[in-house]
Amino acid sequence: MQGPDGPAMTNEGVILDVEADRRIVFTDAFRPGWIPQQAFMVATITFEPDGEGTRYSARVNHWSEEAKARHEAMGFEAGWSTVAGQLAGLAEAEHA
Repeated sequence: MQGPDGPAMTNEGVILDVEADRRIVFTDAFRPGWIPQQAFMVATITFEPDGEGTRYSARVNHWSEEAKARHEAMGFEAGWSTVAGQLAGLAEAEHA
């Protein structure tokens, strides 16, 4: 991950489950190769039909309140909201 003017941030993790066109579940508990690492979350991203569009949902489960606070301090809410806005922009441009 890299901001427009910032340094790259390495975020290693593994995908736990994928349901094509519907759901992705991933965690930072492991690096590739199932190597354990300091972790703080499991995330579930879902895409559900909603009228003529698609409802995007992102749910994050943290290991502890401390892990949640650490993730919030990293700016995850603002970052993930930006991603959601970018996805919406791509979808709207595709259907324009």
